[in-house]
Amino acid sequence: MEFYLSGGNKDNIRAGCKKCGYPGHLTFECRNFLRVDPQRDIVLDVSSTSSEDSEEEELQRLQAMREKKSKMLLGLFCFVFLKKYIG
Repeated sequence: MEFYLSGGNKDNIRAGCKKCGYPGHLTFECRNFLRVDPQRDIVLDVSSTSSEDSEEEELQRLQAMREKKSKMLLGLFCFVFLKKYIG
């Protein structure tokens, strides 16, 4: 008993966009500028990627927030301690 797939052979089935190769959208909806297949045109849009400077600035900002939170918690602890034991 033989079964046939309608619509062509299995080599014709694609799991993703014809332009970029990623699944989840049709070719005319493609917004990806990176190509999965290195033999095709490669257009790299790096304007939206972050640089090391912005990562470093983000780490510094997070560290400053952590220090501020630590100081606030220490101040709250001191306030509660003084309130409880002194007055």
